[in-house]
Amino acid sequence: MNVITINTDEDYQRVVDSICSPVDSSDAERILQEKIEITKGIVEAVRARGDEALVEFSEKFDGVALTADQFEVSQAEIDAAFDTVDPALIASLKKAHANIQYYHGKNLRQSWEETLDDGSTIGQRVTPIESAGVYVPGGKAFYPSSVLMNIVPAKVAGVATIIMVSPPSYNGTIHPAVLATAKIAGADRVFRIGGAQAIAALAYGTETIPQVLKITGPGNTFVTAAKSLVRSICDIDTEAGPSEVTVIADTSANPRYIAGEMMAQAEHDVLATPVLIALSR
Repeated sequence: MNVITINTDEDYQRVVDSICSPVDSSDAERILQEKIEITKGIVEAVRARGDEALVEFSEKFDGVALTADQFEVSQAEIDAAFDTVDPALIASLKKAHANIQYYHGKNLRQSWEETLDDGSTIGQRVTPIESAGVYVPGGKAFYPSSVLMNIVPAKVAGVATIIMVSPPSYNGTIHPAVLATAKIAGADRVFRIGGAQAIAALAYGTETIPQVLKITGPGNTFVTAAKSLVRSICDIDTEAGPSEVTVIADTSANPRYIAGEMMAQAEHDVLATPVLIALSR
């Protein structure tokens, strides 16, 4: 944590320089372009070689030696993971699931049709897509919330098949809390594949992983770049950028709430920069 006390214009300029350095911006752009080129190679390899490339990249990037028949997480594994999670957390996840389901149910659009006096018919037909792929980040942390926020709206919309992918980061598998949440949310199939290679697998399909019509979910720079590269043949939600927050707090602010707001952003990326502007130490 870097603490800067602002008493003068010079102090303020130090803050501006530390956050908005032109040198840093230039370096960031160069690094981004390098990552995009790396991602192109990964996506093309998965498109051309399918499961063989996934095996290669899982060992290279995740440090896990998997064969193609080990990609999918079995229902028995999901059930076993569910049983190991603290019942209090399960209760919280179920409550969150119900809240998200209720909210998105209010947004659900319905088909309608009307015949006018002249005999012509007008209307709108809302048809859910057949399949969706949900990417759930892993590695440095685990995110049950990403499971709920992506699967529940798709379920409410009536998507027939939901495929979840997440990098193997917990003893060669996915964190138990994430698997338990996938069970609560209703994922149809779960695969322990992550990174840009998982996005490519969902977009093009492999011998093991089915092709989907839309991909949603957050991820790192490589995941975002991969979504950008495949969006011409597979719909995506968005190209999410860095997650940052600035909190402005006076003496009446609750320090616990401030810490919670900043931690919620800091957990997204080791390079994230949560900023607190406080009027008192």
